[in-house]
Amino acid sequence: MITITFSLTNQNKFFVNIKKADVMKLEYKHQKEKTIIGYYTEIKMNEGYEKCPEFWDKEYGEKYSKLFTTMIPENDEERAILENNIGMYALCVDNGGEFQYWIVGEYKGGSVPDGFSLYSFPESEWALFSTKGPSLLPFRN
Repeated sequence: MITITFSLTNQNKFFVNIKKADVMKLEYKHQKEKTIIGYYTEIKMNEGYEKCPEFWDKEYGEKYSKLFTTMIPENDEERAILENNIGMYALCVDNGGEFQYWIVGEYKGGSVPDGFSLYSFPESEWALFSTKGPSLLPFRN
């Protein structure tokens, strides 16, 4: 089980208190400014458990299944998926009662196809979580 507590300061910084179990690897790392590329949907807070996996299945797995079989991009979207490793990460951005749920990769430059956006993080300290095995079950449980 993982317990994560965030506390926001008035300077747009936050502090994280984390208790972890053996299921996940936790690493603290200083990161330089980073820009990611991807696409997102708006999800109500109380629907995240159901809607986030649906978004992955429909808007990533099903939509790009041919691409993942051939690894040959046929358009700008598919080229961006492969060149930036979109699908490597998920990102949640709080918007009050809703949040933006992003499917992203690290932006390596180049064009940003219609429907895709960039999101930048300032230089900061990061808590990086990783796990091996089925998708996000450690987070969901």
